[in-house]
Amino acid sequence: MVGNKPHTDQKRMVSHVYSNSYLSSSTDLRTLSSVILFDRLVPALKSAGDMNVDMYSLNQAIGTDFGTAYLFGISNSTNLIQDLVAREHWQKNIRTKMRFLPERDKASEEVERTALAMCEAAEEFLRNEKQHSVLPTSSPVVYSQLSSRLADSPSPFNPSNRIATASEMLDHTIASQETTRIVFTYLQWELSRRPTLQHSLRAELLTLSPPLRGSMSQLSAAHRTLPSLQALDALPLLDAVLKEALRIYTPSPAPLPRITPPEGAIIDGYTIPGRTIVGTSAYCVHRNEDVFPDAATFKPERWLKDAKEVREMMRWYWPFASGPRMCIGNHLALYSKLSSVEGMESRAHTHIVMKIVISTIYTNFETSIIDDQGIEQEDVFLAGPVGEKLVLRFHPVS
Repeated sequence: MVGNKPHTDQKRMVSHVYSNSYLSSSTDLRTLSSVILFDRLVPALKSAGDMNVDMYSLNQAIGTDFGTAYLFGISNSTNLIQDLVAREHWQKNIRTKMRFLPERDKASEEVERTALAMCEAAEEFLRNEKQHSVLPTSSPVVYSQLSSRLADSPSPFNPSNRIATASEMLDHTIASQETTRIVFTYLQWELSRRPTLQHSLRAELLTLSPPLRGSMSQLSAAHRTLPSLQALDALPLLDAVLKEALRIYTPSPAPLPRITPPEGAIIDGYTIPGRTIVGTSAYCVHRNEDVFPDAATFKPERWLKDAKEVREMMRWYWPFASGPRMCIGNHLALYSKLSSVEGMESRAHTHIVMKIVISTIYTNFETSIIDDQGIEQEDVFLAGPVGEKLVLRFHPVS
């Protein structure tokens, strides 16, 4: 949408359920996190034993399962972590669709049918929600919010048009799985290269109460207690490794396109004609040597410096853009206390899903690299590894 008002009106329909305040108190988010982590992910990694795991594939499955669970409810979502056949089929179709490969139309149709089916399942869940009250399940948070707001809206995004609703939900699904997949992969790669850093991170994670131990999987989802998001956010090394991964390996390092208004604009003293496409690249911003010395090197310790230096870095920290057009899911992806830097509130976050997943993995396992050939980022909008893989070995820790 080029127009600001239509964009703002539609974004407001779902922005509430992506806000920090909503997420920090969401029982649905805690329930779905518990199920995905301790009923799916930890058992899957433990069952792998000494087998090698392609984390680029598994990370996409994690992102898809978390994203669709929050959109449609855990009982209506994908389960690509455990269902390897469904994972391979979904990922093949997504790759074909996103890369404009042969048979793209067929792949797109299958992906769209899946999204529509999850919408229909969520709608059925809402009609019979009382039947699910005794189960360890979660509500279709985003779908419920969007469908209820559309019913009261004069928006041309017609509430009776189920295809339009499914299209919006599919956008959220793809965005959540791809960005999470990329940052997970590079963070795990960096940690796997640094056993000492892994050890220090695990020591910090074990201070959580309760710790994210695999033994929690023995409890029913209704009786598990996860550490609070605030407790996760208070861990300085966890925060630092995530910030540094997002800085160097921004999921969308390419310029984010914007268009100047018809009358033109003045940007940093330069007169830009109207309707000119402009953009800012997070890749370039994050490699400002004056702000990030030795900018191309993974150095989590740079985020553990004094507050003045960190505030200056946060002014240049831009993994998901900023302003009205920033990623709507940044708070689900990114959660933190507000920054003390004036005007930086929308950028001062750390990763909710990423923090809880990385914390669970590195509380229970050590990782080492088996195959990282082609790990360098592609020069594309969603920039994963050129080799489209990262093979790790998982070693359980007591």
